[in-house]
Formats: sequence, C-alpha cells, structure tokens
Amino acid sequence: MFERIKPLPLHAYHSFRLLNRLTQQVSSKLNRVPVRARAGARACFYEFRLMGRMCRVLFRPYAGKREAHPRRVILLAWLFPPIISGGTYRPAALARTGWRAGWRFAVFSGPSPEPPSEAGTELLRKMPDSAEIYRTLLARSRARSWFFPRIDGGSFRLVFETALDVIANTAQMPPSRVMASGPPFHNFVVATLVARYFRSALVLEYRDEWTECPFTFVRTGPFDRLMERCCLRSADRVILTTESQREHLLRVFPDVSASKCVVIPNGYDEEDLPRKASPCLSKRGEYDSILLSYIGYLGEHTAPDSFLHTVAKVLEREPDLAKRLRLEFIGTRSKTATQEIERFPFPGIVALRELVPKHIAMQSMMYASALLLLNPEPLQRYRPGKLYDYVASGTPILVYGSGGEVERLITELGAGIVVPANDPEGLCTALLALERTAPSKNGIREEWLHKHTRANLSEVTLRLLEEVGAGTK
Repeated sequence: MFERIKPLPLHAYHSFRLLNRLTQQVSSKLNRVPVRARAGARACFYEFRLMGRMCRVLFRPYAGKREAHPRRVILLAWLFPPIISGGTYRPAALARTGWRAGWRFAVFSGPSPEPPSEAGTELLRKMPDSAEIYRTLLARSRARSWFFPRIDGGSFRLVFETALDVIANTAQMPPSRVMASGPPFHNFVVATLVARYFRSALVLEYRDEWTECPFTFVRTGPFDRLMERCCLRSADRVILTTESQREHLLRVFPDVSASKCVVIPNGYDEEDLPRKASPCLSKRGEYDSILLSYIGYLGEHTAPDSFLHTVAKVLEREPDLAKRLRLEFIGTRSKTATQEIERFPFPGIVALRELVPKHIAMQSMMYASALLLLNPEPLQRYRPGKLYDYVASGTPILVYGSGGEVERLITELGAGIVVPANDPEGLCTALLALERTAPSKNGIREEWLHKHTRANLSEVTLRLLEEVGAGTK
C-alpha cells in the first residue's frame, strides 16, 4: 500500500510563489502598507487566480486521449483510516472490498492524526498492498477564505483546491465513476465538479443528512441548501442509510427522482467478532451482577446527561441496586459529556476507558450484561453504526429513549428493551430484567446479521456502481 501525501496542491504552490514575488515587489515600494493588509491582498490574489483555474475546468472538460478505466473509481472520503470516527468504517469497508474485487479505487481523504491511534493503525493495516490513498495536510479549519463563501466542511477555496488536486492526480487514469461519502459535505461539491470534468457517473452517499441534519456537527450556512440541491440534481445515484432518511429527502427535495435514491444500511465487520469473550478485559467485583456498557463516542448528539439523571433517581429509590450495577463508558468523550459524568452523584459505579481497537471493543460488548444505546428525539431517522455491532454481539441492548428507527429495529429483532426517556420506574424495571437475562440469538436475528455484514453491503454498493454504467456521461 502506498500513501501519496500532498501538503499543498502544486497549483497552490506555484500560485503562492508568484503572488509572494508580486506582493514583495509592491510592498518594497509601499513600505507603509501594514503586514495584515499585504497578507489579505496576497490571499485575494490567490483566490481570484484559483477561481479562474476552476472556471477553465468547468467550461473545458477533460479532452485527453486516455479513455476512462471501466473500474476506476474516485472515492472522496474525508474520514478514512487511520482516522477513527463513526464515519470511518463504511468507506473503509467499501474500498477494501473493491480493491480485493479488482476495482481501481483512488481514495482522497483528510489528514492523518498525529499520532494515529492504535485502533486507527489496526484498521489501516487491513487495507491491501495495492491500496491507492491520497491525503491532504491542509486541515479544513485552515482553509479560510477572504472571498469564497463557506459550506459544511470548509470554504469554496478548499473545494476548488481539492477538486484541482484530484483532477491533477487522476488524469493519467481517468475515472468512470466518482463517489463521495459525507459528512463533511464539501466532498459532495468536489465530487460534482470532478465528475463533470471527467464526464463520469456521480454517486453520493449520505452517512448523515446535510442541510436537514438535526445535529451541530454538520455546519450549514446560506449556500448549503443551494449546493445540496445542485449536487442532488447532478447525481446518478444517491445512497442513504435508512428508509426514513430517504422519505425525508424526497419530501424536502421533490424535484429529486425517487428512482435514483436507494437505501444501503450500515453494517458490522464479521471478522471483528471474537469466538469467545475474554474475562480479563473487564474485571467484575463480587457485587457487579449488572455491567451496563456504552461503547463509542459520547458527544452532543449522544449526550449522557438525561440518562445519568434518570439512573441517579433509580439508585436513590433502590439503594441496593447501586451495589450490583456498574456503568462502563468505552471510547472518546466530548468535554461536556465528561463533565456530565463527573457530576454523577454515584461515581463509584462508573468506569471510564479510552478508545480501544475494534476487536477489543467487540469482546467488551460480549462480556457486558447489557449494552447502552442512547436514542434521543433528533435521532429518529437514524440507525447509529454501533447499533449493528451491538446486535452482532448477541448481548441484550438497553435503549434509552423510545421511537424512531432504533426502536423499530430492536422490536423487530427482539434484541433488547426500550425505555422511554426520563422514566425512572421503567429504567429500574429494565435493569432488574437485564439482571436475569442471558445473551441469546434467534433465527430472525441470524438472518438479519447475515445480510448486514459490511462485506455483503459493500458488494451491494459495488453492484450499484456497476449499474450506473462503465461509460462516461
């Protein structure tokens, strides 16, 4: 496997060098011009030049002699190993499956974390030796603009720089398909521009919603809705993860054809499932008869405050339960979530563990008495990625918060107990029931698990890429 890391696109380097020389000549004659004004002028010169280059790309599509490779795919996935996030696993599984099946994926991702985590390094090792990965060292937060407006993921300056960089690095083997996975959704605009230049088929994959996202990790502005509508109009296929999201998108964007919107759900990696849980991972005390584990990121869309407040009420009513209950949070946490846990009035039953590799997380799931899944109101159209790992572990699931896609799936599979939010009596009953519940599997769940491995779902996506046609537009 080789990684081509580009600190700055070549066109940007030459533009900066030219503009620095021009600015130095002007500033040598105008010594009174402030440093900040000179920097602003230099940035404006660069951005106007960048816009001119992008206009030439838009109005002069690819006319090279090389034909598009029938299985060449550009995959724009800002979150890619060794970055670890809930949005990393899906594009990673698709690229891995595609490379093994003979597809020529070229992945363009964001900068690698320094240093990479053990979990991210392990996921990167699963990529085949032939993997073609391009990374940028230009962080989104640094891609500020004096002239271009912002959309989710960065300004149009970042969009144009990335698009020109993708074109420059793939012109020797033009793609027949361009695919973008979001968020961040500046990838969608980049993919639309690149697909237009190469006259390639365009596939957009919504891991989350864009302008309709109920959470603040997608940052939208006045131009995002316009850009989303333009991208949807240009796309040949649009992939969503739940039927509720598909129905909502078609309702909000009535001009989008329903025939090009398909649902390919999230899944789990079968190879991460251990044959037997390791008891050494989480040592229970003699009173820990109920180990309730939460695995994954705790942030603003999965805030633990309501759950912890309800647990505190339960333990105040049932003091004996505090001797048998243990709460375990594994993974990264936002500052706000950490503060909420620190304020919990029963700190002796709480254990915090940092991010661990996926196979260890799966072992921890299998060792727990039950797995906690937070299901707030804004999550109604979503099925979190961890839900699939939870179901695959066979451990009972305690869902805090009723309704939506999560409750529908848990009820359908008989995979756990759903408790309405802010219901101490219901939560107490559920905890006591979990104390007497053993992990189990049934035929419906086994059939569902077989269909929802990441390998099988990646093959579904590859068949969709095959359907959009190997020819150019």
